[in-house]
Amino acid sequence: MLLAGVSLLALGCGSAFAEGPAGGNVVRGKATISQQGAVSRITQTSRRAVIDWESFNVGREASVVFDQPGRDSATLNRVTSAGRSVIQGTLAAPGTIIIQNTAGVLFTGSAKIDATGLVATSQRVNAELFQTEGRLSISGGEKAGASVLNKGEITIGEAGLAALVGTDVRNAGAIVAERGTVALASGQRSTIDLSGDGTVQIAVDGHSKGGGARNTGLIDAAGGTVILTAGAAVSALESVINTSGIIRAGGTAGKGGQIRITGRGKGRIELNGSLDASGTVKGGAISVAGGSTIAVGAAARILANGGHDGGSLRVGGDFGGKGPLPRAGNLRIDRGAELSAIGTSGTGGNIVAWSDGTTEIGGTLSATGGEAGGTIETSGRFALGVGVHAGILLGEGGSWLLDPRDVRISTYGTPVRSGTNNPTDGSGEHIVNGSSVATVLQGGSDVTITTDASGAPGSDTGNIVVDRQLNWTGAGSLTLEAAGGIVLEKGISSTDGSFTAEAGGTIDVKRSITARGDGSITLEAGGDITVSEDISASGAGNVSLQATRGDIRIGETSTGNVLVSTTTGALDLAASEGDIVLHRAERLGAAHIQVRSASGPLSLTAGNEIRIEGGEDSASWVRVGSSTGSSEVTLSAPTVTVVGGTHPNSFAEVVTGAGGALTIRGETFALSNGSGDIGMVAALDGADLTISATRQRWDGYLRAGSGASDGGNVLIEGSATVSVEPQFSLAENRNFHLGPGADGAEINATVPVTVTTSGRGTIDVEGLFRVPALTLASEEQVALGPDAQLVGTGRGDAVVVAAGRSFENAAGTDAIALEAAGSRWLLYVNRFDGLEGDEPQSHGFDLYGRPYPTTPPSAISQTGNRIVYGEQPTLTLTADTLTKSYGSEAEPGYSASGLREGDSLATALISGPNVMSDGSEANADTGTYITRVSATQSSQGYHLVVAPGAIKVEAAPLTITAGSASRTYGGTNPAFSATGSGFVLGQSLDDLDGSLGFETAATRRSDTGRYSVTAAGLTSHNYDITYRSDDHTTELQSPNTTADAAFRFN
Repeated sequence: MLLAGVSLLALGCGSAFAEGPAGGNVVRGKATISQQGAVSRITQTSRRAVIDWESFNVGREASVVFDQPGRDSATLNRVTSAGRSVIQGTLAAPGTIIIQNTAGVLFTGSAKIDATGLVATSQRVNAELFQTEGRLSISGGEKAGASVLNKGEITIGEAGLAALVGTDVRNAGAIVAERGTVALASGQRSTIDLSGDGTVQIAVDGHSKGGGARNTGLIDAAGGTVILTAGAAVSALESVINTSGIIRAGGTAGKGGQIRITGRGKGRIELNGSLDASGTVKGGAISVAGGSTIAVGAAARILANGGHDGGSLRVGGDFGGKGPLPRAGNLRIDRGAELSAIGTSGTGGNIVAWSDGTTEIGGTLSATGGEAGGTIETSGRFALGVGVHAGILLGEGGSWLLDPRDVRISTYGTPVRSGTNNPTDGSGEHIVNGSSVATVLQGGSDVTITTDASGAPGSDTGNIVVDRQLNWTGAGSLTLEAAGGIVLEKGISSTDGSFTAEAGGTIDVKRSITARGDGSITLEAGGDITVSEDISASGAGNVSLQATRGDIRIGETSTGNVLVSTTTGALDLAASEGDIVLHRAERLGAAHIQVRSASGPLSLTAGNEIRIEGGEDSASWVRVGSSTGSSEVTLSAPTVTVVGGTHPNSFAEVVTGAGGALTIRGETFALSNGSGDIGMVAALDGADLTISATRQRWDGYLRAGSGASDGGNVLIEGSATVSVEPQFSLAENRNFHLGPGADGAEINATVPVTVTTSGRGTIDVEGLFRVPALTLASEEQVALGPDAQLVGTGRGDAVVVAAGRSFENAAGTDAIALEAAGSRWLLYVNRFDGLEGDEPQSHGFDLYGRPYPTTPPSAISQTGNRIVYGEQPTLTLTADTLTKSYGSEAEPGYSASGLREGDSLATALISGPNVMSDGSEANADTGTYITRVSATQSSQGYHLVVAPGAIKVEAAPLTITAGSASRTYGGTNPAFSATGSGFVLGQSLDDLDGSLGFETAATRRSDTGRYSVTAAGLTSHNYDITYRSDDHTTELQSPNTTADAAFRFN
């Protein structure tokens, strides 16, 4: 073993060692040098060692073996000879071999290197940093014409490093480094980290004048990283990096590796071979960056394909020219070249073709995917050219970005590919071939064309002009992104793809835009959006117009009809800080403007005003929505104005139909008729209507329904002055609500206002109605909140409230007020229990049995304010039932039941009650007689029921008394007599029926004495007869008595 500083000069003597290293001297670390035959052996016991050699050559049959402690060991071999080192034989080491020869290093075709790491450099290595930190700092000392060239076979252990470092580095042999790093580093200063942690950091700086990095052989770093880097050349035309060989960094565990080719400053990068970082699962990453020009030749194949997902190719720069990756001055991809990041069963990868100058695309760029395409950006800051034979292959769902300065899409010009396209710097327009755009879109790939005014010299503002009709039926989508403005001089028509225009300035639509199927249309401008032709998504797609700092103006200068529409998709217009104006300002002929969606939501939002105004010529009407559509139409702005035009058929309207809704929100809502035609806002066929604005003016036609009970729910918030009668004829079960806005809720009208609903529909009032003639009619309920008041200002039936099942009044007794003489209010309620809260005052007696549908105000003949009930109360008059005796008179009366509180017979009846009965007279025979009551009901509306009574005439009591008599014994009885007591009406015994007879026990043989005599034989139905005698005896005397003894009746 030799210690540092010990010399083995003897190894340099004799012919036996001519093919091996000579004159070795260990100056740092611990190592011994020995030689046996053609084998030179360096036995190293320290982790790092530095050996100075007088020469370091290895003959074809010779070999040099480094016995090192392990794979993280390294040996720096510094060669001091004037000639370059020539390696023809074998080098082997478990760690890293570093060969420094400032005259150059050559590995011939017979050379075989097997080590974990190999660094060959024609520049000096800082030995102290190497020994103490394991870092290689390489710079200076290089002799003129020195180069590092490999023609042999270099095999690097797993995760190892192979680096050729110097001004002029070349590989014409084979370098294999599985999962390792292979670097061809051309520059003046390089730093390599040999920390042994499996990651290698390489930094190269300085120019490569007279040299460069070139590969004509094979570099295979499966799953690892390949780096080719070079500094500036003397001339931009001088090649500093050139690879016509094969570079592979394919995946060993499913994922592809990395290939990085970087030029710094001037000098060309020429790619004519194969760069392959494909993986069995996911493609890897390849970057080719920097340099004055990157030239991708016809034979070049740059691949980052994946069995599932594609990888990443960045040629000339990163996306949008951003990030730390150096940008190429110019980029040329020749016809025949292939750039591919295909995802076989998954998603396509990403491809960027960028330069700060001119980018010319003539080859094929592929980022297709089994499930979805990837992204391709083709950009040139000065100019972008896509040749007619170029191919941009993305597949369905892919995206192509073009990113120029000012761009004109025309019949001629540079073809494009799918993905992003960006023109290069320079003044003047960049012409893009429109047919190539359509071809890519037809194939299902997306195309994006962008401009960036900030990087363009001269007066260019980053505008895009479409000067060729673009038609496609594929699923590809077109996006225009302009730093300046976008002008559509020609139309856009797609079937399934979408169209997006994003401008920092204005967007001017001079020709139609049509998207069918699922395609959508999006316009976003920093300034104004001007629409002079149709914009239509006729399938399921959406239409969106967004002006962040400008106005949206539709049809203002168009001479033909303008339609902005969707079928089922959303239609959204928004001017965040400006106006939305639908108006043909000049007399440009009979043409109309319409913004509508058949069934999708329709929204207009402005930061200042939405103005919908009829035109200044006949038939120049303007419409938002459709009477046959079912859109939810929403207008939202501080000021919303709808005004008719100045000529016949120049109306302005906002309308929706069955299943839709119409909402207007703002601070001011102004609806007015024009001098030639009307302004109208209408929610028809059951569509809901909401007007929410602090200040409102209804000088045009406001409609909820057509007047045939077909309006939807209505919500009015805020205060409105009204000069044109509105229409609130609601369909069954629809509600009306006048609610408080920020400053309350009022409807002040100079015309009648009528609100009707049916079924379970209600009318809720939380503000003021001040109207000449107000009618609120609901079958379910009318409710007045605490702040509500209904004021009638006209004559006649100034306020009519038909509340149906319920009238709820929380506004107090003065909830209904009148201002004009000769006026009245009428409150209809179905049932007595339907009035809740305070009863409005003052009013006459209530009216009954008058449902509103069958008894309208014209049928109410009573004057004054009235509460009118549909329910009819029953007033029952019942005649008295009594008993009297025959001969007496009776005056039967009656009783009344059913009068409501506050009512009386005087209000309920015109005449009566009168009670009559045949039994009331004194001469009425005995028996039961009906007592009848009669009356005439008044117009108050009671249901009158009369119930009969009865008079029972009972027989008068009558007593017939036989008179006293006497006779003598043995004689016949005398004629008896009788008297009656209880006769009425001057009657006597003669008025009785039957024959008067007498009964006595006295016979001719009867002994003297006193005998009872009783009258009998008389009858009468009017008398209850009782017979009795005067003492009830007859006296008989003896025949021999005196006359005084004659019998007699006592």
